[in-house]
Amino acid sequence: MATPAGSLLRARRSTASWRWNVIFHFPSRRQFFGEARRVLRRGGKLALSDFIPAADATPVTPDPQRAEVVRRVADKFGPMFPTLDEYRQLARETGFEVTVVDDVTPGLVPSFKVVRKLLQRAGREEMAWATDMIEAQLRHQVSRYVILAFDATTPASAPAA
Repeated sequence: MATPAGSLLRARRSTASWRWNVIFHFPSRRQFFGEARRVLRRGGKLALSDFIPAADATPVTPDPQRAEVVRRVADKFGPMFPTLDEYRQLARETGFEVTVVDDVTPGLVPSFKVVRKLLQRAGREEMAWATDMIEAQLRHQVSRYVILAFDATTPASAPAA
């Protein structure tokens, strides 16, 4: 939707935007949401997928194996992903409303074994390791993988930095 040089899309011209497996690569979710709201018409739709912490990701008595998974993932990829409540707040602040939350974790987890093998065959050991860590955090219920949908509800304002 935008580049360092500026926007690729004109304001309020689009009716839908779909971002799959990319939101966690953006330097700022707030900036992304601001730009998405700028280009979407009122009533427009935004859909994306992301990891969110599982509801019980911080147990009172931590499971050592779970704690190790959290540490290794955070060392490699940074801190945990935003919570669903944080997504709802970000949506409100940028002119969106969360309309769909679909946890697709159970259907996704079985695919990791195949993906990891393909990455290893291709000599992509770093990516295979990352896939293993993501699978572990899902299997140990550290996080969930969800599809989120948003409606553009209020007039767009300038994206926050």
